[in-house]
Order: sequence, then structure tokens, then C-alpha cells
Amino acid sequence: MEQETSSIKENEIRYEDLDSPPGRRLGSGNFGRIFEGRYKNRPVAYKIMKHAIHSSIFFNEISILKSLDHECICSLYGYVRHENLMILVLEKIHGISLYHYLLYQEMDLSRKQQLGKQVLSTMVYLHNQLVLYGDLKPENIMIHPETMRHKIVDFGLSQRLESPISKVKGMVGTPGYMAPEIIQEEEYGLKVDVFAYGMVLYVLFSEQPPASPTTREYYLRSRSFRPYRKLIRWCTSEEAEYRPSFLELSMIYDQVLSQQTTDTGWWSCLLSFFFCSSV
Repeated sequence: MEQETSSIKENEIRYEDLDSPPGRRLGSGNFGRIFEGRYKNRPVAYKIMKHAIHSSIFFNEISILKSLDHECICSLYGYVRHENLMILVLEKIHGISLYHYLLYQEMDLSRKQQLGKQVLSTMVYLHNQLVLYGDLKPENIMIHPETMRHKIVDFGLSQRLESPISKVKGMVGTPGYMAPEIIQEEEYGLKVDVFAYGMVLYVLFSEQPPASPTTREYYLRSRSFRPYRKLIRWCTSEEAEYRPSFLELSMIYDQVLSQQTTDTGWWSCLLSFFFCSSV
């Protein structure tokens, strides 16, 4: 985990420079609570943690967020240390979580497919930056109700790896979205995010909560799950080595969703991808 360094310290904000103290509570994230605020005459979100407990986690999240620049990732404006509290000053996201959207509103199939593709693109970017996100789930995907654009929030469990094949240990994720290797307390790498993405697709298309492999397979056998059931099965493979990378997924996502009949189309997509990538 990161400690406060000179590069991180460049982002420190004095408490007196905030336009307002914490206001209405917006929610909770990993290791902190989120409140409304204002900074430089614009609305922001304050993520507040206790210094003594979460210092290394706090600076790790700063280090990761300050290195990222993507329209679908929550922006960091800086951080504040005030008394025994540590405050992340973040972009305030306008919208609701995908979890609450699916709970209270309807989303047609084309929008679901487009959202799945958008989130996939964001995860390609994160993995290109060697960032293991660590907690992909509908609650961490914020949706603008009109544009349907998304923002990924809460990098409290994220880690920066040394290489695409690096392995780490430790408990990350949320039950239902955690890859088997995390639950079994084994070393894991970037493919745990792919498993979580597969579970997000399952929840998105089925509008059911994350399920055990047996229950999941019951719903995947439904005719309504064509053509994306194979995509979900591939992402949620028990063995990490059999899961695709996000880059591989991005290359065949549209092809897979265009297959409306038999599984032959799915395998032809894969064969086409691997054949083209080997020449």
C-alpha cells in the first residue's frame, strides 16, 4: 500500500480552502462514508475516513486515482487531513448506481448491451494501466438516467500491479462477485476483475442477484439469455486461465452479441479472433 509521498502531497488541500463542510450523506464506500461538499465553487463529494485506521488505504486510493484520466472514472480533485479525519475530494457523480437503476427502473436490451460494452471499455483502460480494480459490482457503477453514461467509483480496494501477469494475495471484492481464487485465499491477478464483470453482465441481463454456479446455470439456459450466455460463462470460468482478458473481450463483444442462433456462431467468433491475432 502507498504512503504519503511528495507526488501525492501535491494534491493536498487545506481544510480552510474547502467551500463548505460535509453536508448531506450520499452513501458509503469501501472504508469511508460519502458526503456532499463544495470546492472551488463546484459541487463535489467528500469521502471521509479515519486517519488511524485507513491511512495506507487512503494514500493508495489517491495514488491510483491521480494517475488515471478517463471520462468514465470518478475524478480526484485532492485530499484533506483534518484533525483525525482524512477526506478525499472527488467529482460528484450525477445519477444513481446500476444496482438501484435495475431495482427501480426498466432498461431495454439494447441499452443493456451498450452499457456492458461501455463498462468493458473502461475496464480495458484500467487493465492497460495495470490497475486491478478489485470490487466491480452494480453498486460501484453510477448511471446517468438520461444519457446512460456510466462512471466507476470507489477505488478503495484497487491495486497497481507490476506487470499484466503479476499475482497478489488478500481479500478483495464483494460476495457474489468474488472469483473462486479469492474465496480460496489463493494468489490472483487481473482475471478476478473479469469474473466480476461476468457477474455484472449476469445481473444486468437477468435482473437477478448474483447467484451460485448452479442457480446461474439455470437462468443461463433460458432462451432469453441468448446470445450472451456464453459470454457470461466464459468470464465466470472457475479457472482464471480460461477467462479472457478484457482486451480479448472487447475484440469480440459485438460479434458475440450478434449471434442469435446456435453455439457454432460463438466458437466461430473465438476461432476468428485467435486466428487473426496470430498472424
